[in-house]
Amino acid sequence: MKQTLCDGQLSREQDQKDLNGDTCPICHGEEWVYERDEYGVEYAAPCKCRERKVMDRRLRFAELPDSLKTIRLNTFNLRRYTRDESREIAAVACRGVKFYLDNLDAMMENGMGLYLWSEEKGSGKTRMAASIANALMLDHGIQVKFSTSLNILQEIKNTWGQDGNKRQEGYLLDALQTVKVLVIDDFGTEEA
Repeated sequence: MKQTLCDGQLSREQDQKDLNGDTCPICHGEEWVYERDEYGVEYAAPCKCRERKVMDRRLRFAELPDSLKTIRLNTFNLRRYTRDESREIAAVACRGVKFYLDNLDAMMENGMGLYLWSEEKGSGKTRMAASIANALMLDHGIQVKFSTSLNILQEIKNTWGQDGNKRQEGYLLDALQTVKVLVIDDFGTEEA
């Protein structure tokens, strides 16, 4: 039987109430607690608050706009499309994305990504990309970065022309290369 060694043991009701605050009363914000196994050996174990805090950090890092944070594939509303043809194209895209996500491990193992394209503005590409990003983070625990191509280019430009900023540009490019999934919205819409 495990015994938690941290102070601040709480009832389930009080525990849930306090975990919604800023600092966990069990681990005091450390996200780890010491426990003892049946032989009396101490070990560090994740606190109850850790999973929620990891997800909070993942969602902040992704930088999805507030309007896109709750969009999921199963909430993607096909009724927004007024033309039958557009609705059917979006439905096919939804099925393709669902297939990709259902087979994510094999897709990633084979280096396969997704590219959503449409000539029409307002066709739902951003909403679809956000639903994919949310599914990857919430259902698969994958780190995602969401940005527009213009924001990425602007961040790179901001590092130019100042002493020492070549290093900053390198850090920015490294960060973009090392994220597990990079979602670039409005790719190809930049003006030269």
